[in-house]
Order: sequence, then C-alpha cells, then structure tokens
Amino acid sequence: MNPFRRDAFDALTGDQKQQRARELAAYLSERLAAAADFDHEIDRIIASLREQGHDIWSWDYDDGRQLWGPNDQNPQMAGLVIEFDAPSSVVAEWIERGSPHEV
Repeated sequence: MNPFRRDAFDALTGDQKQQRARELAAYLSERLAAAADFDHEIDRIIASLREQGHDIWSWDYDDGRQLWGPNDQNPQMAGLVIEFDAPSSVVAEWIERGSPHEV
C-alpha cells in the first residue's frame, strides 16, 4: 500500500502524520527537481494525491509558488498543507481544524 494515501495518514498518530508529511515533501521535492515543467508536475502531483483520497485545494499561487491544502470550508478540516516553491522546494505538514499551522 502506498504510504502517502489518505487512509494511511488516517491510521497514524499526530506525530507520525507530521513525519509522514515530511517524507512526502522530500519525495515531492525529488519529483520537482527531475521535472521539466514546475507547474505541470504540480498538476500531476495534485491529481495523484486526489486519486489517493486527499481532499486538496489550491489556497494560493504566484509565479514559482503554489500553496495547497484541505477544503477550508469543511468544519472538520484535516489534511495535508503543501507549499511548492520553484524549482524544487516542498514543505508539507498535516493540519486539523483548530491546530496552528504555518507553512
């Protein structure tokens, strides 16, 4: 089973979710470093995460930077927040409604 699937995250404790998010960030950074097109690769990454059960939405974007996270209109908002900065920097963390987060 893919360790980055949503149900795999759901089975973890809070600290384990943060560790898994850091592992995901390292993996995604490698993908971006090898990609020819930053924005296209992020599109592929987001599509893959959605296929794996993550409810992830664009929160902000600018030239060379994208920020994605769970649906902030959902009262039980929980999930990955991922910040992509060109060419290959990725920061990811797991958040839950009411938890402080800063990416």
